[in-house]
Amino acid sequence: MSINITVKDRKEQVIASFPKVDMSMTVQDFKKLFLSDCESIKKRKLYPARVRFTLKEQRGAPLADTQAKLSKYIDTPQATLYFKDLGP
Repeated sequence: MSINITVKDRKEQVIASFPKVDMSMTVQDFKKLFLSDCESIKKRKLYPARVRFTLKEQRGAPLADTQAKLSKYIDTPQATLYFKDLGP
């Protein structure tokens, strides 16, 4: 099963969209996918440990368990994740 994920920044601007992301992908794998596919983020030379995603709202609970599957956090066919750069 797959889901559509939209990634926004804290200003509600869409950074990237990922149609058909596999629900069995781990949070860590999604972070790597995000960092490799998002052109505006590539320029900042981030790495997975600096990236945090929250679900549904800007200050929501983070997807903290990087080894957990996305299906642990997302149970709908479409989801919006909010991106934050945690710094070095």
